[in-house]
Amino acid sequence: MLSKYKYVGKTVWYLVSAELLLNLVNSAFFLILNLYLRSLGLKDDAIAEYNSIRLIAVVLLSLPVGIYIRYHAIKPFFYVAGVGLPALSVLFLYAVSHEYAFWAKTCIFLWGVAYTCIQVASVPFFTRNIPSRYHTEIFSLHFAVSSASAIIAGLLIYSLQQINSHFFTDLTVLYCISGIGFFALLCIPFIKERKIPAEKLNPSFVLFKDYDWDKISIALLPGLILAIGAGLTIPFFNLFFNSVFNFNSNQFSILTTVSFILVLISSLIIPGLKRKYGYFISVTLSQTIATVSLFVLASTEWYKEYRFALPIAITAYLTRQPLMNMAAPMTSEWVMNYVGEKNREMVSSLNAGMWSGSWFISAILFAIFRKQDLAYGQIFMITVVMYFIAVYLYHRFMRTNNR
Repeated sequence: MLSKYKYVGKTVWYLVSAELLLNLVNSAFFLILNLYLRSLGLKDDAIAEYNSIRLIAVVLLSLPVGIYIRYHAIKPFFYVAGVGLPALSVLFLYAVSHEYAFWAKTCIFLWGVAYTCIQVASVPFFTRNIPSRYHTEIFSLHFAVSSASAIIAGLLIYSLQQINSHFFTDLTVLYCISGIGFFALLCIPFIKERKIPAEKLNPSFVLFKDYDWDKISIALLPGLILAIGAGLTIPFFNLFFNSVFNFNSNQFSILTTVSFILVLISSLIIPGLKRKYGYFISVTLSQTIATVSLFVLASTEWYKEYRFALPIAITAYLTRQPLMNMAAPMTSEWVMNYVGEKNREMVSSLNAGMWSGSWFISAILFAIFRKQDLAYGQIFMITVVMYFIAVYLYHRFMRTNNR
């Protein structure tokens, strides 16, 4: 089942390694930044504001970047990310820890700009430069990177704070992992990019005429609904466990590390599952069980005083994460196959902008809901409803357009 991974080529492994190192920074921010900001005295709505500022940069740049890379080399964007992401992480942490609010917001916005360069450009790079027979493995590797980086970041956070919790505070750990991101620059020079054929170098085109917008709309609609729902939950799981079950950054890091180990395992067996059962069964079943697990997790807030609530919450969290992430490479591959070659760069950029834009909107909604004292469980239930709608749409579209 895993044998084909060795044939994907050195360029894939260099890019995957660069993605892994840069995603370490993103994963560390995901795991403990919210908790660090809370330790500074920030309320949930202020924390959500930092999340939304970071995401709006991705929204603003995704479409222009997607249009640009259709006619230009992609590799320079990896250098921008390799320098910008870790550097801006360090600057942001310094600014926010010294209460320079304006500079902190500026840095986190530019952080989003740097992250766009790797997030939007990597999938089109793979589809342009790697033979299609390896695309299933490449998409699985691409999504496995997020899992692997979260595992490594979680273990680093836990290990460093176990060594010396007084020295390795949340801030110090974030500084350390941000510095590790610079090592991505050692991998990027070895990434080989094919020259773009001359007939594809003419950028004079009419935007709304040059793409199949009906196909693009169908392909992205379920993901849009999924993204809005996910934005209400995923960035704030650490706050949920901290508020409901008194988890600290160490405990949440370990919990999420375990969940991403399961995600990593599941993502690597996806090619075999897809070939055996197809998109239709694999995606629908995994997403449905994941959504039910989120429902169970959200409900634990209503009986949190009972001893059995925490084991149920942990089990539901560990079930939801790998199953929902298992579906992601398959839905991405299905989308890229469905829209066709000429739409792929545009779809990749729109998808990145869509997720970030949805999470931007969701972060604002989350802040409003929390200001109105809406419970985490109630907010998460909104996501459950949106997930079920998205699962139904994927189910319907894949059945109708199954290849």
